Amino acid sequence: MTCVAVLMTAFVLMLTSSSVIDGKYVEGVVDTSKDMEFLERFVFEPNELGQLWYEYKYPAEDCCYQVLFFNDAESQWPYVRANQDKLTCVEKLEQIPSNYNAVTTLSSHNCKNKTEDGQQMLVCTGTRHFVAPRARWWFINIANCNGISPRQGIYMQYKLNMTNGDRPIDKHFSADERFTLQTSIAFAILYFLMALTGVYYRFQLAKQRLLHSTYQLFFASVCMQLIALIFIIIALASFAGDGIEMPGLKTTGHIVSSFGDVLFVLMLMLVGKGYTITRGRLSTSGSIKLAIFTCLYAGTFIFLYVYAQSNFDPRDVMFIYDSPAAMALIVLRCIGVVWLYYCVFFTIKHFASKFKFYVPFMLFFAVWFVAEPIMIGVANEFIPTHKRAKIVNGIYWSAVFLGHMIFLVLTRPDRTNEYFPYHIKTNQIGAMLMTDSNEADFTNPYIGEPLTRSLTNIFVTTPPPKVDIPPPYTISGLRAPRVNNFIQTTLRAVSRSPPSSSPCDSLFQQTQAASAGPNLSVFCVERELSPGPLKKVNNNRPPSDPPKTASPPKGERPPGRKASFHLTARKSSSQVVPGTPPSQDQWMDKRRITDQEQFVEIPLNDLTVTDF
Repeated sequence: MTCVAVLMTAFVLMLTSSSVIDGKYVEGVVDTSKDMEFLERFVFEPNELGQLWYEYKYPAEDCCYQVLFFNDAESQWPYVRANQDKLTCVEKLEQIPSNYNAVTTLSSHNCKNKTEDGQQMLVCTGTRHFVAPRARWWFINIANCNGISPRQGIYMQYKLNMTNGDRPIDKHFSADERFTLQTSIAFAILYFLMALTGVYYRFQLAKQRLLHSTYQLFFASVCMQLIALIFIIIALASFAGDGIEMPGLKTTGHIVSSFGDVLFVLMLMLVGKGYTITRGRLSTSGSIKLAIFTCLYAGTFIFLYVYAQSNFDPRDVMFIYDSPAAMALIVLRCIGVVWLYYCVFFTIKHFASKFKFYVPFMLFFAVWFVAEPIMIGVANEFIPTHKRAKIVNGIYWSAVFLGHMIFLVLTRPDRTNEYFPYHIKTNQIGAMLMTDSNEADFTNPYIGEPLTRSLTNIFVTTPPPKVDIPPPYTISGLRAPRVNNFIQTTLRAVSRSPPSSSPCDSLFQQTQAASAGPNLSVFCVERELSPGPLKKVNNNRPPSDPPKTASPPKGERPPGRKASFHLTARKSSSQVVPGTPPSQDQWMDKRRITDQEQFVEIPLNDLTVTDF
């Protein structure tokens, strides 16, 4: 909850923040005592009609100001920016070659005199075209360094509109941001289809009671990414229409996407530790470690955006990962991949039956974890600044989408999916958590055998047969059964023979001795060795005499007959002591059913105990 509160605080902060430096149509007022002031930057495409429409307005008595256009050549803006406190205004202006036609003087020759509120104003409007052999950054500045103006400093109102080409969908975008709208729309469509598929799979899992919290975290992360893309698309579409940025909405989209990434990483860690797959709860130390890691990861994203909002200067071409937060994110990702490998290794070691799921899971998501650090390093070192934004945007959404897609494929609830990891039903996890056992794994707390189950018949469409135990053998009003949580570990098949006491009696006595208290329900399965037709006996009355049939030759079984099993239910309490085991005759012919036993014959393959 603390992490969510911090995220929501950052969310509100970003919504209330505003900036004009991101918009390609900008207007404002410059009122400074400095002799040069930065206005805007833009990347003009070399093969497009790059143009700047401008309107400058300032008092005529302050004539004459100059508009300076620096490009990103090392001898121009980077040099001026690095030595801004050492160079004079004239020395800065001299960095622009005279043949570039990149200096415009705003005088009465190219401006009009207008009277506004009784004051003479120079109003300068026009269009400038930019032609360059390659895409490059242009930095627009207003200067008062020619020694003509009587005013110290600058006072000016301005409007700028920069475009690349004439296509309505992206003409307002700087060359480094072009195609980000199209990319966002494409991934929004993909995430919408993934969300629809996720809804269908959630329905299928819910029917089978396999909709675990880890899968719900995954689905929430998918929805968060879809919502983030919708926010970003709205902001970019509005910008494409009029060139006016919506920085609050766009930043909100990025924060929502980061929150979805945090949920996805949390889900991967839980799955790596086997939560809802091989265990029903985490240890206290494991939960604390995971909570610390998740909070640090979420806090890093918050710091990333807050640092960018507070410290990035528009005069510098800064990447969002050009910050200390990016280094923290790289460190956390590296820690995450090592920790994930550690968790998966021990999960496979103790539960080898999950090998098929965890091997592709680990191979892909180990690469996925380090993809973002690699992207940050490559972007900072090798991608030119005038191409960085659009390339990183495509790489980021590709990596995020592939991560969700691979997990969706691995966990799809299809009969042909041999990698499907879930086999414990949600109500069984709830029953296990209600017990007094300190073990977190899916094991029988008395027998200690790990739970294993074939995945071939999980998604059967026919309802399983129900075994009803009439009173006084029902468990209503009792504690959740401590043995009857999982069928493979509680229904023990034992050979039927005519001993002096029933094998179920022995199991009952052992279990009662191991119990810490009363109200224990025990279920036992005994194998019927004598061949006979399969017959289900009504629990409400004693079974009739079995038909007399001739015994088959030794070593042979009659065709079409299956082994049958007896389900024995017993109820014990601190006041009830098990009675004397039935005699051998009573045990063999099953004609006398005591008040402690009920028998139901069902095939082993169809044996399913539901909703006890």
